[in-house]
Amino acid sequence: MRAPKELPEEELGLAAEDNGQEKVGFLETIKLLLQNKYYVRLLFVGIFYNMIMNITSAVGIYYMKKIGFEIPGELFPGIHLMKY
Repeated sequence: MRAPKELPEEELGLAAEDNGQEKVGFLETIKLLLQNKYYVRLLFVGIFYNMIMNITSAVGIYYMKKIGFEIPGELFPGIHLMKY
């Protein structure tokens, strides 16, 4: 089996110095990203997901500190809980 032959850059129509890519600035890149509807949707889904995870975590901690149950000493004699 033979490997495919790579074409020289002259045959591909690319100059050696620019590689066929134009330089784009940082702000232009951000503007182009925010114009992409799929990127914006994914950004909102990621932000929403992180907000829900943070709320869920905070509610669990609040419940265990303020409302939660205390482990009875008879079941776990070696564990001593701290009171807050």
